[in-house]
Amino acid sequence: MRLSTEQAKTLQQAGLSQYRGLTSGKRQIAAIKSSDELTFPRIDNAPQIDKRFAEEFRREYESFTDIFGKLPSLRNVNVGVYNNDNIFGHYNPNSREITLFGIGGKSGKNAISNIALQNKKNGQWSTASPFHSFRHELGHELQEELRLNDPLWYEKIVEVEKVMKWLRNSLTYLDHSAKIELMKNKLSIYAFENA
Repeated sequence: MRLSTEQAKTLQQAGLSQYRGLTSGKRQIAAIKSSDELTFPRIDNAPQIDKRFAEEFRREYESFTDIFGKLPSLRNVNVGVYNNDNIFGHYNPNSREITLFGIGGKSGKNAISNIALQNKKNGQWSTASPFHSFRHELGHELQEELRLNDPLWYEKIVEVEKVMKWLRNSLTYLDHSAKIELMKNKLSIYAFENA
């Protein structure tokens, strides 16, 4: 459904109220204000993240916010158990929490580094960094911030979709395997498919 600018603004303003006063159980969850407040609570009996690896995540978070600005509503980054389902991260826009899977334990960094390298080689990820999923999920949080607070958000997404359509149409002369190779080398298969 295409919305007018006025309809989009009305929906956007209505959506803001649903994020105020979110609670987890009976306690209020405070938003992460700085990298020092970035903790990694375990869920589903996941092993605790290695302290040095957690510090690397904090530096990665600082780098992200230096470039894109603060994420004033991000509430948590959880550590979950990887379930062999090819899902290494999840963003929940309702709770404003990120969950990263398979990064816990002493072998967490090595495991996710190997996965990242393989996913870059097969074109699913745009980098071979162990922080790839974290960056991706931070991107979802940034996107949610912009969706809620940027009055031109919907117009900007339409423009992004136009560029994506043009890129896809420019590849129609290639056979399927050549298209996949080009997408893998230029960015990632996912990036060509998801605005």
